[in-house]
Amino acid sequence: MKILFITRFDFLHDKKDGGLLGTYRNYTLLEQIYGKENIRLCIVSPNKNQDHENVKYFFYPANIAYRYLMYLCLKDRISKKAEKEIIEYINQYTPDLIFYDGSTFGQIVNKLNPIRKQVVYFHNIERHYTWEQVKKYNFLCIFRYFATRYNENKMVNNTENRICVNERDAALLEKLYHKKCNFILPATFTDTCCGRRLDEIKKDNAPDEKLNLLFVGSYFVHNYKGLVWFIDEVLPNTNAMLTIVGKGMEKLQKKIHGTASEKVIIRGTVESLVEYYLAADAVVMPIFMGGGIKVKTAEALMYGKTIFASTEALQGYDVQGLNHIYVCDTREQYIEQIQRYMEERHKFKYNKDIRDLFLRKYCTENYLKSFKGYLDTMN
Repeated sequence: MKILFITRFDFLHDKKDGGLLGTYRNYTLLEQIYGKENIRLCIVSPNKNQDHENVKYFFYPANIAYRYLMYLCLKDRISKKAEKEIIEYINQYTPDLIFYDGSTFGQIVNKLNPIRKQVVYFHNIERHYTWEQVKKYNFLCIFRYFATRYNENKMVNNTENRICVNERDAALLEKLYHKKCNFILPATFTDTCCGRRLDEIKKDNAPDEKLNLLFVGSYFVHNYKGLVWFIDEVLPNTNAMLTIVGKGMEKLQKKIHGTASEKVIIRGTVESLVEYYLAADAVVMPIFMGGGIKVKTAEALMYGKTIFASTEALQGYDVQGLNHIYVCDTREQYIEQIQRYMEERHKFKYNKDIRDLFLRKYCTENYLKSFKGYLDTMN
């Protein structure tokens, strides 16, 4: 079985944000099913990295002028030259299965020689996601919206097999394109929180008098806007400190002002998140816009952490009825829920029921059999 995996995320050189982690998970699942030697990896990237065995890079410039020029041509950053090179490469390889890690490769999919199997993994329903950005953040995203809509429509109409991350996106797919999702594959993690690390959390299981909150995520518009709101509106009204960890989050320092900044520690890019999760009393996720599923939520579940999160951050996760998962969508709800938690007699840095949920539903190994079964039976 010859597999071709095509993506815009260069997870070989960076795994420090949710999209990259999701792509890496998809690749490793295929690797476990078919073997690394049977997979060719195509990475469409602004980074000029060297090709090596079974890995081929296709470059596009990262500058804004180029990006908007491509949008005006209804192309999602892939130039006509790069498009031709990608198509030639795939046709020469003649794979039995193409796995599209993303739904905007429409300018490529309908120009290929007949391929026996093709499957699209929707990180988001991009048409809906970019339209939300136009409405809420940046009207200039309208150019990206039309390019995204055009390419995603081509993708949907030229493939038969579609994977979504949650039921919300499956419903959006059907509403916008009148096509059904064939398989739900949520965000998952390989379980790395075990043995000594888990014992450390259990031994120091009672939070301090002052709550140590943690946010994990990259410097991305939905993340930093939610964080700035949380720091300005919620944090001053709680007896809590907030540590922020994530790729590029050093830039957030310029957006934080006043006395609230005294309660914030920004670590930014770090090599390992383990010690931060171990030290945290709880995780906060004030994310109010987006699409798909938030990968970092699964990571917090893996560590059994108490979570204060918006409805959006918990979208796609079956957390109803769990203690110490607090849904907060307003300033008042965050303040009230954090205060209530601080007053509880039973508050923990580690919650067994939360970790048990992760082991049942969001551990990557649990999806290997069902994912293989889906791939074996699809058209």
